[in-house]
Amino acid sequence: MADVRSVRRLLSRSSPLLVAVLALTLLGASGAGMAEPTEAQWADAESSSGRFTALRVESPTPNGGCTYVPHALKPDKILLYWHLPAGQTLEDIRFEAKSNRGISIVDKLNNFSFLDDSHPDAGPNNYRTEVPVGLLSALLGLGAKITLTLTSTAGAWTSAPMSAVATLPTLTIGGKCSNVPA
Repeated sequence: MADVRSVRRLLSRSSPLLVAVLALTLLGASGAGMAEPTEAQWADAESSSGRFTALRVESPTPNGGCTYVPHALKPDKILLYWHLPAGQTLEDIRFEAKSNRGISIVDKLNNFSFLDDSHPDAGPNNYRTEVPVGLLSALLGLGAKITLTLTSTAGAWTSAPMSAVATLPTLTIGGKCSNVPA
């Protein structure tokens, strides 16, 4: 008890610097805050290496343009000319049609089936897809834009898209279509 009293007396008369030095000395002496040394290294003569490649799913590519075809007596249509990647089949291709608001409109395309409306075109693996858009102007509004997108799939993997944008006709101006650069 005498040691505690003498420390208190010393602390009450001492400068803050002396108090700090004394506190650090006591902490050091008690071992608080000290880390025990450890060994965390090893050596091994064996080594290994490996190599991997990621699956790359080729995209359908434009093969010519995208054409808007107006008809007086039949529904207007868009002709999308494209090239099927090697090793892919039509069943591997996914088709999307979206309005300029990003809403899917595939179900609004009258009697459209991607498999039935995609036909071989000049050259191997070249196709022409005919997309009927006759009533879409009434549904989406005159001059509305739609984006047609093709992607290729392999299992759960999907390629980058190939896209075309079509502008539906207004009362005075016909429709048009163009490929979107990748």
